Parts: sequence; C-alpha cells; structure tokens
Amino acid sequence: MNNTFISVLGTNNYLECRYNNGGIVKYIQEDLIKRYCIDRNEVDEIRIFLTKEARTKNWEDIGLDR
Repeated sequence: MNNTFISVLGTNNYLECRYNNGGIVKYIQEDLIKRYCIDRNEVDEIRIFLTKEARTKNWEDIGLDR
C-alpha cells in the first residue's frame, strides 16, 4: 500500500514562521513533509493541490515549476 501526503496550497501571502520543529519555513506543507515524510521515509508520493492563481503566487515564484 502506498503512503501519500496530500495538501492544499492557497493564494494567501504566506509569511515565514516557526512551526513545531523549531525551523523557520514559509509553508506548513514544508514542515509537515520534513517531519513526517522525508525523515521517516514513510511516503511514496506527495500531492499538493492548487489553483492556477496559487501556482503563480506560491509555487512558480519560489522555483517549484514542475
């Protein structure tokens, strides 16, 4: 059975903040993936759902155009 991380990215102007791991990140998804997926090797797939506007504002602007 595959493990999949699923999240939604909105159009807000996200600000950097400190989440539970003590690091500073702009997106909660980044903190959650580092905490529960990558470090534990427990995820087979990461899916981030977003609109065209969210892609422009919060995905492509930070170099994640994939």
